[in-house]
Amino acid sequence: MREPVRPGSSEKMTGGLLRRFAGHTTGCGQRYTKKYNFRCPDLKELRKLTSFVLDPLDFKQRHGKLLSILSADVVEGLLSVSVQFYDPLYRCFTFLDYQLVPTLEEYGHILGIPISNKVPFSGLEEIPRFDIIVEALHLKKSEIEAHWVKKGGLFGLTSEFLIKEATAFAQAGSVDAFEAIFVLLIYGLALFPNIDGLLMLTPLEFT
Repeated sequence: MREPVRPGSSEKMTGGLLRRFAGHTTGCGQRYTKKYNFRCPDLKELRKLTSFVLDPLDFKQRHGKLLSILSADVVEGLLSVSVQFYDPLYRCFTFLDYQLVPTLEEYGHILGIPISNKVPFSGLEEIPRFDIIVEALHLKKSEIEAHWVKKGGLFGLTSEFLIKEATAFAQAGSVDAFEAIFVLLIYGLALFPNIDGLLMLTPLEFT
C-alpha cells in the first residue's frame, strides 16, 4: 500500500527525512534513532550445496528464485537506516507524507513464487509430526529422533545434520530428496534465521 505524496510537499518531506535520519523526532528535538542488531548467519556451507544444482533453470521452475537469495549480499548499514522508518505497531514503513507496506504479491514476485494458491504462514503453526517430516525430507524416523534437539526453548534439527544429509543425497543422485532439504535450509538459514545452527520445521508444509 502506497499513499501518494501531496503536491508541494516534497521539500517538507525531505526535511522530515533528514531530521529522522539525523536521529531526532520531527520538531521536538528528542533523540529518535534506535539501534538494532541484525542476525547474519554464516551461509558458506549452505552456498556450497549450490554446486549440486545441475540445472538452475529447472530448479527455478520448481522453487522460484531461491538460489538468488544465496548470492545476495546483506548491507547492514542500509538495514539500520531503513528500520528507523519502520512502525512496528502498524507494521509498515512510515514517512512524513506516506506509508510503504511491502505486499505478499511483491514478496512473491521477488522470490518468483506464486502465492495465490498458497496457505499463509503465520509462524504460529505447531511443529509437524515426525511422520510428516519423514515424508517431506526423505529421512528415517530414527535419524530424525537421533538429531532432534532443543535450543533456546525451540525444537528442530541442526543445520549441520541437514547439510550433511543433503550432500549425501546429492552425491547419490537423489534429486528430490536433496532439493527438499536444500530448500528447507534456504528458508531456515537465509530467509528466516532464528537460532544459530537450528532449523525450526514449522514452515515445512509451506516450502
